[in-house]
Amino acid sequence: MPLLTISLAVFGLFYGGFFALYAASGPDYFPQATGTVLGLWSTLHSVGMIVGTPIFGLIADLAGSFHHSFYLAALFGIVAALLLIPLRKSFERVGSNMLAGTKVWTRT
Repeated sequence: MPLLTISLAVFGLFYGGFFALYAASGPDYFPQATGTVLGLWSTLHSVGMIVGTPIFGLIADLAGSFHHSFYLAALFGIVAALLLIPLRKSFERVGSNMLAGTKVWTRT
């Protein structure tokens, strides 16, 4: 029980930064469509939470433990990270306004 309490406290402490990254990275990568991109990211994130929770719960019920659910979640994270590699390489930094702290990126 103490390990669960510690892990939940660490998760709760650092999870808030996840949503701050949305607002910070949206204008950097999509300056002309920031509102649309942030809305789409939030929608897809919410759909994933709504659909993923019962599916992973069903997998845990069928398997008898949460191990398979966590392995599948880790696999999805790895696939998502691999899909971001070409996206990162396709952006080129073309300017910066140091006073405003904004960056402008364009697709190559």
